[in-house]
Amino acid sequence: MKESEMLKLDFNSLKLLKILGEEKNTKRAGERLFISQPAVSKSLRKLREQFNDQLFLRQKHGLEPTPKCDQLLRQLPDVLSRLEAIFEQGSSFNPEDYSGEINIHINTVLCYPLMEPLFKTLTKSAPNATIVIQNWSHDTEVKIKTNQVDLGINFMPLGITKEIVQQHVVAAQFKLCCSTEHPMSRKGSITPQDVGSMPLALMLMPDYHQGETFAETYLRARDIEPRVLLRTDKIGLCYQAVRKHHCLFPVSHIVRHSIPENMTLLDIEHFEDGPEFSIGGFFAHRSRHSPYLTWLKGLVFDTIKHLS
Repeated sequence: MKESEMLKLDFNSLKLLKILGEEKNTKRAGERLFISQPAVSKSLRKLREQFNDQLFLRQKHGLEPTPKCDQLLRQLPDVLSRLEAIFEQGSSFNPEDYSGEINIHINTVLCYPLMEPLFKTLTKSAPNATIVIQNWSHDTEVKIKTNQVDLGINFMPLGITKEIVQQHVVAAQFKLCCSTEHPMSRKGSITPQDVGSMPLALMLMPDYHQGETFAETYLRARDIEPRVLLRTDKIGLCYQAVRKHHCLFPVSHIVRHSIPENMTLLDIEHFEDGPEFSIGGFFAHRSRHSPYLTWLKGLVFDTIKHLS
């Protein structure tokens, strides 16, 4: 491409090219950019002229990038990230003036104890914003990478794309939730054998871990067969099992401010070779210098640390 043609390229055109590469569909690309499908087609025609290449070929399953386009798409995330950093230098973000959406996805186990404190903090700091807090789901990784989700909160590390930054916030300390009437609540120091003798309520976390839970793996590694009464992704049902069936419920320490009355947390830090994980924040690498994201991370991470 000649220098004169390079000067005709604009930031939005490059962003469109990247999103077309992700969506393989002009309609969906337009929806993400809040522009019409004809506007997408017009910009694509212009890009084809500038790069002297078809860029995308229409196939049955959608748009297929040409070899030249594939090469461009591999380089675009870094190029756009550098351009955004240049434009954002010296800029600022005022949360009181912000009237858009704040999108946060949180691990199933962490969502219940975090959502109310986060909602309170965010609405106080950004009173005109729309707060969107959801469970981390199967498409959260893609949505963080493409800036449809601003920030994710989950246990870490996760085996995900390097286009997403994983930032440690606090160490995850694991506890066992039980009823205050449970015999283990009066025992003092408990053992893995004690845990194996009691029914368990286990939270499913497909967004973090597939297969059996860490509690089951830990017990079986010590020749203790776990007695699982309940598996669910609903924390309220786990609390019901704790209350009515004397279950032990493995949780993160961060739930301590939100557990129901007549429940307590048992310390298991003395267990040998217990799992070591962090609670972390997840955000798009390309947005890491954004004043908006810097503000959001600071607010959310401080809230999590306060609860710890």
